[in-house]
Amino acid sequence: MIEPDDDIIMETESHSPNIEFDDETIIWEGRPAQIINAWNYFGCISAIFFSIYALWLWHSELYVGYDELTPFIDIVCQSVIVGSLLLMAYFYLDVWYEKTTITRNKIQEKKGITRLFQQERYCEISDIRDIKSPSPGIVLGIFNLADLLIETNDDDQPIIEIRAIKNRDELVSTLLPIWRKLKLDRKGFFADR
Repeated sequence: MIEPDDDIIMETESHSPNIEFDDETIIWEGRPAQIINAWNYFGCISAIFFSIYALWLWHSELYVGYDELTPFIDIVCQSVIVGSLLLMAYFYLDVWYEKTTITRNKIQEKKGITRLFQQERYCEISDIRDIKSPSPGIVLGIFNLADLLIETNDDDQPIIEIRAIKNRDELVSTLLPIWRKLKLDRKGFFADR
């Protein structure tokens, strides 16, 4: 799966938005694209092919005179194959269960496989210190994806990284007016550190 799931960008108001403290209207939510696992998948697939080749080579000619090593070689190569498959499943699920939701008042990050290990972190939009748009690089650039870094004053999440998303510029243009408005409106409640 190369494209991120559930990218939702709500319409941006042309005038200054009126934001209430309890307004949890979603302006964006999404997951990273699986393409960020490309190198992990490549490494696991390489390990699987190398193990299969080593098993084939051992059983075709190299075992002669070393028959007592055959069970050890089999166990090692089969363990590498099974371990690589399990790692690939872990990498896939780790990205699948990573989700970021941005409302008019907060940013919610969910990370962790299944509810048993899932962590949820919240950050007020008025706590944002800076928004950075790093260059996507070759792999993300090919698929028209990019990362977004949000620096905050929140102790739990000093940096929020939204990885491998489409329409990063639209998200920034939607988020900036809300952030500016909240910074001005809530200066007394959420002072910068």
